[in-house]
Amino acid sequence: MDKDQVNYDVIMEDPNVLTKPWEFHSTLMLREGTRLREYPCAENNLDPGRYEKLLKDGVNFRRQ
Repeated sequence: MDKDQVNYDVIMEDPNVLTKPWEFHSTLMLREGTRLREYPCAENNLDPGRYEKLLKDGVNFRRQ
């Protein structure tokens, strides 16, 4: 919306899992005196390696 407000809307659709689209709506506001922090997800993300190991070990955790 502007430099101090973000409207965050998500719609997830998966007919194999959900009976109808799942929706989430939120407003993020920057408050005076606060600082935004960096969220380093790609550089420090350990999950891809863990996921690869689970697949290699034959763990079946997928939905059919």
